[in-house]
Amino acid sequence: MGIWLYADSTMDPTQEESAMYEFHIGQQVRPPPVYSPNLPRPSVNWTTLNKHKRKNLPDPERVPIKSCPDDPTFYMNVTKYKPVDKHITTLPSGLMATNQQCGCAQCIPPFGFQHGLRTDMGIISMPDTAVHGYKVGRGSC
Repeated sequence: MGIWLYADSTMDPTQEESAMYEFHIGQQVRPPPVYSPNLPRPSVNWTTLNKHKRKNLPDPERVPIKSCPDDPTFYMNVTKYKPVDKHITTLPSGLMATNQQCGCAQCIPPFGFQHGLRTDMGIISMPDTAVHGYKVGRGSC
């Protein structure tokens, strides 16, 4: 309605048109905003987990940490970041390349990695404390 009232930009609106516009704007009452709740992250109470049922869980896997660098030139610096399209599987000598020899973002994530279990609700991080005498270490998976 506001566009219709002010369609002719060469003329100023009359007092009656301004009153109609203000009345129309006053009728548009917005409902209060709806805020979504803070949903908890998926987690496992490892202390109450039956140690025999733990055998049925999948093995933890290395999951790259997704983040963005503070330095805007991070991805341009080839000493810090090697893109995935530069991934190599074999060396010129014909041997298989290790992750350290390749050094691309797929083999060595730029922000590191953590161990976790992939679930249908996301990735569950492994506990920092020992559970039933076992602790997941950085190189244990």
